[in-house]
Amino acid sequence: MAICWYCHWGWSEPVAAIYRRYLAVAGESAMHYGPAHIVWEDENFERESVQGCLDHVNEYRHETATDEQHAAVKASLEALLALPDDLLDPCPMDYDNENPTQYPPAVKMVPRP
Repeated sequence: MAICWYCHWGWSEPVAAIYRRYLAVAGESAMHYGPAHIVWEDENFERESVQGCLDHVNEYRHETATDEQHAAVKASLEALLALPDDLLDPCPMDYDNENPTQYPPAVKMVPRP
């Protein structure tokens, strides 16, 4: 059974700050179930996942999101891409999907928002 590294360690502090900043405008539904669900709901912080969500942000718009909420979701993805890789996705590349305590983060992590 795989154990999520982010579930154990949390998110890097800058990623959590971006989430909180845009959540205040977009709301939980638009952030977690709209075009950025792969990032915010599934915790896929790899640059390719973030870019993929951004590339398709208008195709998968959350059905009840206002223009302002949709813009905030898009801006959250753009803000993530501005982070360096070590802050965006600090999960060690060699993580074995079973023992997160044996793979401590190299950056400051905070509890998942």
